[in-house]
Amino acid sequence: MTNTSSSSLKPLLLALLVFLLQNPYAQTIQWASKVKACSSEFKDKDKSLRYRAVQVLDQPNVLPQGGESPCAWSPKKKSKIGKEWIHVAFVNPMQIKQVAIAESYNCGTIVCVKLIDEEGKYHKIKTFTQAKTGETSRMYNVYMPLTEYKVKEVIVCLKTSLIKGWNHIDAIGISDSNEPIKAKINNAPEKENIALEILSTNVNSEYSDLKPIISPDGKTLYFVRKEHPDNIGPEKKDDIWVSDFGPNGWELAYQLPAPLNNNGHNYVNGVSADGSKVLLGNIYGSNTNKGIGMSASNFDGEKWSFPYTLNITNYYNFSEFMEAHVTSDFKVIVMSVWRKDTYGAKDLYVSFDRGGNNWSQPLNLGRTINTASTEMAPFLAADGKTLYFASTGFSGYGGYDMYMSQRLDDTWQNWSKPLNMGPVINSNGHDTYLSLDANGEYAFLSRSSQASDSRADIYKIKLAEETRPEKMQVIEILLDGIEDHEHALLTYSKIDDPNSKTSVYSLLGKEDQVFRITTQMSGFYQIKIELEGYQSIEMEMGVSNYQPLTLKMEKNP
Repeated sequence: MTNTSSSSLKPLLLALLVFLLQNPYAQTIQWASKVKACSSEFKDKDKSLRYRAVQVLDQPNVLPQGGESPCAWSPKKKSKIGKEWIHVAFVNPMQIKQVAIAESYNCGTIVCVKLIDEEGKYHKIKTFTQAKTGETSRMYNVYMPLTEYKVKEVIVCLKTSLIKGWNHIDAIGISDSNEPIKAKINNAPEKENIALEILSTNVNSEYSDLKPIISPDGKTLYFVRKEHPDNIGPEKKDDIWVSDFGPNGWELAYQLPAPLNNNGHNYVNGVSADGSKVLLGNIYGSNTNKGIGMSASNFDGEKWSFPYTLNITNYYNFSEFMEAHVTSDFKVIVMSVWRKDTYGAKDLYVSFDRGGNNWSQPLNLGRTINTASTEMAPFLAADGKTLYFASTGFSGYGGYDMYMSQRLDDTWQNWSKPLNMGPVINSNGHDTYLSLDANGEYAFLSRSSQASDSRADIYKIKLAEETRPEKMQVIEILLDGIEDHEHALLTYSKIDDPNSKTSVYSLLGKEDQVFRITTQMSGFYQIKIELEGYQSIEMEMGVSNYQPLTLKMEKNP
């Protein structure tokens, strides 16, 4: 038996003692979980949850930035003579030393705080401090000796006539510590240095360049260029431009011809794995766009087909704007639209391919993702689970910030709490339209300031490991022996996941006889290729150490 000397334990005991002295106990913070009542609340005509009393629940999502936001409680009237109040409850009654009130807009109107214990008795707190000069938002911390009773509810009273304009409360919290409760941005962890790189003038111009969509193989970058003199139509609305990746990097961008560009606003919402199909914004007419919706176009090796409208069940959008993204297998579309069941303005919805160019009714992704403000610019990574999007409804750095969340099951209603992509990707301006290739290592995004006349540019960044999706790959299957342009069907599924079955149609020709499909980095797939007039091919294929595969197509006897 080995003896441990007492002297060797002294440094460990000393370190433990210092830790205990500095951290006698962890601070317990609770945020309001239920609104019991309120004096009034502002209600939008659309009957959404914008500015309603429920916006005061949970942790702050307007502070620390502050400012006007539909994600905070607003009384019905501004600068009202008399008192406004809100009454909230907490899940677990507790003794407290602090109440924290997130005054997110025009702070300085709080005149009283009342605590309610487990027996329903009221305890009024009398000490208050008015807002500092020039201060429009703050976390107002009210301290007291540890209460002898457990607090289960809190009432906050406002005299809104003290400060001109609307007065917003973002959140109400309690704590058993005098350590100030602060509003924090829920940043994604970063364990490595990352830097944002602006793309060269081959891509960025003196005009606004935004909404980058990178092809799954990472070789083609589609984006929108605004008001360029070469854009089609007298108003020079948004046109689709493209840059190809060459030996020396991104080559000089060129404008796509008609029919993908016309007199209306034109933009790409996603690209198939083989690059032969794109999802487009709007419904195409002969010279312009006929309405807000979605269309698709196929490339036959020489030209793009006239865009055809997607038939989405019960599709409508109260907003004049729409953004979307389709997965590389063209099976799932995530869209940003304003509908009757929205939680605020535009929310994120999902629609599924039902075959025959028919798509399911848009399904709201739920309250974890969607807020009372705007969610836009969705991008669903190649793993089908990692969602990136822009929002003004969570704590951030200003303007639109980019966030990420993981889908937790197949209901599309359960998501991990969105993480802010951090201060390198997000600025005090608008940071939107993040796009990734199948590898998921590099991201492209747009950035502009909050000024209405600000020019947008496109940037590239190597993502930290913690913010990347599951790594996927685009594999190539070359078909030999095809004599002319033919429509072929490839069906593939992962052997240990029968629900992963995917069908891909492709128009193959003499110059491009390649199927490109997106797979995981390991495992075995069942492959079946069917082509009219040729014998079908069925095989198993391992993708762990993928090399391009060539298959000989034999004509039917």
